Amino acid sequence: MKNKISDNDEAPYEMQILNERITRIEEFLLGKGGRCRSLAIGVESSTNTKCSSNLQKGELIYLFHILMEEGIWFFDNIDEKKNRSQFQYFIERHFTYSGEGKVQHNIMGTSRHFSECRGFTYKEKQIRYLEKFIRLLNSKKEKLNRT
Repeated sequence: MKNKISDNDEAPYEMQILNERITRIEEFLLGKGGRCRSLAIGVESSTNTKCSSNLQKGELIYLFHILMEEGIWFFDNIDEKKNRSQFQYFIERHFTYSGEGKVQHNIMGTSRHFSECRGFTYKEKQIRYLEKFIRLLNSKKEKLNRT
Protein backbone atom coordinates (compact mmCIF):
# COMPACT_ATOMS: atom_id res chain seq x y z
CA MET A 1 0.00 0.00 0.00
CA LYS A 2 1.50 3.25 -1.12
CA ASN A 3 -0.28 5.64 1.30
CA LYS A 4 0.05 3.50 4.41
CA ILE A 5 1.89 5.17 7.27
CA SER A 6 4.52 2.86 8.69
CA ASP A 7 4.86 2.32 12.42
CA ASN A 8 7.87 4.65 12.46
CA ASP A 9 6.16 7.54 10.65
CA GLU A 10 4.10 10.06 12.54
CA ALA A 11 0.67 10.92 11.17
CA PRO A 12 0.26 14.45 9.82
CA TYR A 13 -0.91 17.00 12.37
CA GLU A 14 -4.38 17.28 10.80
CA MET A 15 -4.79 13.51 11.06
CA GLN A 16 -3.80 13.59 14.73
CA ILE A 17 -6.40 16.29 15.43
CA LEU A 18 -9.06 14.36 13.51
CA ASN A 19 -8.21 11.17 15.42
CA GLU A 20 -8.42 13.05 18.74
CA ARG A 21 -11.84 14.46 17.81
CA ILE A 22 -13.18 11.06 16.75
CA THR A 23 -11.92 9.49 19.98
CA ARG A 24 -13.63 12.19 22.04
CA ILE A 25 -16.88 11.83 20.11
CA GLU A 26 -16.81 8.07 20.73
CA GLU A 27 -16.15 8.60 24.44
CA PHE A 28 -18.93 11.17 24.61
CA LEU A 29 -21.45 8.96 22.82
CA LEU A 30 -20.57 5.98 24.98
CA GLY A 31 -21.12 8.11 28.07
CA LYS A 32 -17.60 7.60 29.29
CA GLY A 33 -16.64 11.24 29.32
CA GLY A 34 -13.07 10.03 29.23
CA ARG A 35 -10.51 12.76 29.54
CA CYS A 36 -12.98 15.58 29.10
CA ARG A 37 -16.59 16.62 29.40
CA SER A 38 -16.26 18.77 26.34
CA LEU A 39 -15.62 17.75 22.77
CA ALA A 40 -13.29 20.72 22.35
CA ILE A 41 -9.68 19.97 21.54
CA GLY A 42 -7.35 21.39 24.16
CA VAL A 43 -9.43 20.50 27.22
CA GLU A 44 -7.66 17.52 28.72
CA SER A 45 -9.13 17.10 32.17
CA SER A 46 -12.67 16.33 33.27
CA THR A 47 -12.13 18.47 36.36
CA ASN A 48 -10.28 21.32 34.70
CA THR A 49 -12.19 23.36 32.16
CA LYS A 50 -9.80 25.68 30.38
CA CYS A 51 -10.44 29.23 29.29
CA SER A 52 -10.00 29.53 25.54
CA SER A 53 -8.68 32.63 23.82
CA ASN A 54 -8.51 34.16 20.36
CA LEU A 55 -4.93 35.21 21.04
CA GLN A 56 -1.82 33.50 19.79
CA LYS A 57 0.37 31.84 22.41
CA GLY A 58 2.90 34.67 22.59
CA GLU A 59 0.21 37.35 22.75
CA LEU A 60 -1.58 35.60 25.60
CA ILE A 61 1.64 35.21 27.56
CA TYR A 62 2.63 38.86 26.89
CA LEU A 63 -0.74 39.96 28.27
CA PHE A 64 -0.30 37.91 31.44
CA HIS A 65 3.28 39.10 31.79
CA ILE A 66 2.15 42.74 31.63
CA LEU A 67 -0.49 42.14 34.30
CA MET A 68 2.06 40.31 36.44
CA GLU A 69 4.93 42.75 35.91
CA GLU A 70 2.76 45.78 36.70
CA GLY A 71 1.55 44.14 39.92
CA ILE A 72 -2.08 44.02 38.82
CA TRP A 73 -2.26 40.24 39.25
CA PHE A 74 0.09 38.22 41.43
CA PHE A 75 0.43 34.98 43.36
CA ASP A 76 3.36 36.05 45.51
CA ASN A 77 4.08 39.78 45.65
CA ILE A 78 7.30 39.29 47.62
CA ASP A 79 9.18 36.50 45.82
CA GLU A 80 9.45 37.49 42.12
CA LYS A 81 10.83 34.11 41.04
CA LYS A 82 8.08 32.19 42.82
CA ASN A 83 5.44 34.55 41.42
CA ARG A 84 6.67 33.98 37.86
CA SER A 85 6.76 30.22 38.34
CA GLN A 86 3.21 30.16 39.72
CA PHE A 87 2.00 32.39 36.89
CA GLN A 88 3.50 30.08 34.30
CA TYR A 89 1.91 27.05 35.93
CA PHE A 90 -1.45 28.85 36.14
CA ILE A 91 -1.40 29.82 32.46
CA GLU A 92 -0.42 26.33 31.30
CA ARG A 93 -3.05 24.73 33.50
CA HIS A 94 -6.02 27.02 32.80
CA PHE A 95 -5.75 28.56 29.31
CA THR A 96 -5.60 27.56 25.67
CA TYR A 97 -4.48 29.64 22.71
CA SER A 98 -5.63 29.98 19.13
CA GLY A 99 -3.29 28.10 16.86
CA GLU A 100 -3.20 27.14 13.22
CA GLY A 101 -6.68 27.00 11.72
CA LYS A 102 -8.09 28.71 14.85
CA VAL A 103 -7.88 25.37 16.71
CA GLN A 104 -7.43 25.74 20.47
CA HIS A 105 -4.18 24.31 21.81
CA ASN A 106 -2.92 23.65 25.31
CA ILE A 107 -0.21 26.00 26.43
CA MET A 108 3.05 24.28 27.23
CA GLY A 109 6.49 25.73 27.74
CA THR A 110 5.83 29.34 28.73
CA SER A 111 9.39 29.95 29.95
CA ARG A 112 10.72 31.07 26.58
CA HIS A 113 7.93 33.63 26.10
CA PHE A 114 8.30 34.92 29.66
CA SER A 115 12.03 35.33 29.04
CA GLU A 116 11.32 37.22 25.82
CA CYS A 117 9.23 39.67 27.83
CA ARG A 118 12.21 40.47 30.03
CA GLY A 119 14.78 40.86 27.29
CA PHE A 120 15.31 43.67 24.83
CA THR A 121 15.59 41.32 21.85
CA TYR A 122 11.83 41.17 21.42
CA LYS A 123 11.13 44.75 22.48
CA GLU A 124 9.67 45.76 19.09
CA LYS A 125 7.37 42.71 19.08
CA GLN A 126 6.09 43.64 22.53
CA ILE A 127 5.54 47.25 21.49
CA ARG A 128 3.48 46.10 18.47
CA TYR A 129 1.38 43.91 20.77
CA LEU A 130 0.88 46.76 23.25
CA GLU A 131 -0.21 49.07 20.43
CA LYS A 132 -2.69 46.45 19.24
CA PHE A 133 -4.06 46.07 22.77
CA ILE A 134 -4.26 49.86 23.25
CA ARG A 135 -6.27 50.16 20.00
CA LEU A 136 -8.66 47.51 21.33
CA LEU A 137 -9.07 49.38 24.63
CA ASN A 138 -9.55 52.71 22.83
CA SER A 139 -12.22 51.14 20.63
CA LYS A 140 -14.03 49.90 23.73
CA LYS A 141 -13.73 53.36 25.29
CA GLU A 142 -15.24 54.97 22.17
CA LYS A 143 -18.16 52.54 22.23
CA LEU A 144 -18.82 53.37 25.86
CA ASN A 145 -18.67 57.10 25.17
CA ARG A 146 -21.26 56.75 22.38
CA THR A 147 -23.82 55.07 24.62
